[in-house]
Amino acid sequence: MKEFRKRALSPGAIAIVIAGGALGWWRSSAGWLLGAVLFVLVWALPWPWRGRRRTLARVAEHLGGDRSRRLSDLEDLACRVRGARTVPGGEQVGLKCAAQFDSANRAYLQFARVLESRFNPAELTYRRYLQAAEQLYLGVQDGLQNAAERLALLGSADLDQLRGQVRTLRRRVGSGPGVSRELTALEERVRLAEAELEEASANLAGNEEALAAMGRASSALAAVKTSQGRAGLDRDDAMRQLERLAERAGRYALADVPKE
Repeated sequence: MKEFRKRALSPGAIAIVIAGGALGWWRSSAGWLLGAVLFVLVWALPWPWRGRRRTLARVAEHLGGDRSRRLSDLEDLACRVRGARTVPGGEQVGLKCAAQFDSANRAYLQFARVLESRFNPAELTYRRYLQAAEQLYLGVQDGLQNAAERLALLGSADLDQLRGQVRTLRRRVGSGPGVSRELTALEERVRLAEAELEEASANLAGNEEALAAMGRASSALAAVKTSQGRAGLDRDDAMRQLERLAERAGRYALADVPKE
């Protein structure tokens, strides 16, 4: 409700209502109703796309570097992974790719929230954890980028259609040399397309391991009691670094909590 009132009093919402009122004065009282409907549908309701963009904006704010460029890169990747969901023959991998993008954003923001609740941002430990998590997150995004590109190549081949053509030609083997040559060529195209699909799946599998490491680190940090392509590191190196830091979280708590 608080978010609804905030949007309702925003300049954009007021502009929509005024525009509807102007139309009503010029044409009929129906303009006011039109303005109210537009206001509710376009501005006030919490549409999913608006929530996703706010999530990306928060991620970009936590990441180092140029915030506007980070946000632009994230929005571009979001479009790519959404498009991957409809690739013929790779729909399941595409759906997993899109879901993993959302999971990675949630996991990173959750880690950042836990970290901020446990450490002072001025502490060296805070910066080390944040840098490791950032490199891990960017490595996941690199994996998603690669998977989306592989799926885009797969989409141009239309794997389902190729498999169907191969099945048809196999029933016609022996009809002549032309059929055999065409079958061989199509089988090679299927093999290459399936290799792209397997590579995309491998990227997503590696990402799952990285996200699991971030989840373990978040859990370890949550238990700490204290006073307060784009990745610079290889994803696996960042994951190992974050895991080591997570394992040390308990010792940090014991070492740094002031004694009563």
